[in-house]
Amino acid sequence: MDPIQLLHSDHQKFLALFSQIETTTIDSIEERLELHLRLELLLALHMLSEERIFYKPLLTLPEITDMIKKNYEAHHAINIAIHELKITPYQSEHWLPKFQAIRDTMLSDMAEKENFLFPKLREILSQAQLLAIGEKMAAYRQTLIHSNNNTES
Repeated sequence: MDPIQLLHSDHQKFLALFSQIETTTIDSIEERLELHLRLELLLALHMLSEERIFYKPLLTLPEITDMIKKNYEAHHAINIAIHELKITPYQSEHWLPKFQAIRDTMLSDMAEKENFLFPKLREILSQAQLLAIGEKMAAYRQTLIHSNNNTES
């Protein structure tokens, strides 16, 4: 499995969720709740697998170390903003602007990865190296999903 394609697929799912969330109103609390929870779950799966599996071996590559560190910082900022959004009532007039700030941060982060990091990785890593990372990411995600399903039972 190609990890770059996996992350790109996540980015496409984020874009679709962003569009859906933006159409919600103060009166559509249930819809906001459902979409927000879907975003949080996908984001957790994405960031955990990215940080723990994808980025770790890349930190040894001096030509992209700064980019990777910047992505860790972006994730931290997104996590803080997600927490702020979580404690804001869905019917609040502040909810959508807070969401839009998260969306903007994520769009910037995704654009940097898509336009700079991913092409650079295709230059410096072999297909076999990428596939090995991708297999680990896929397995890690399955472990996260399975452990989440077990805690819900």
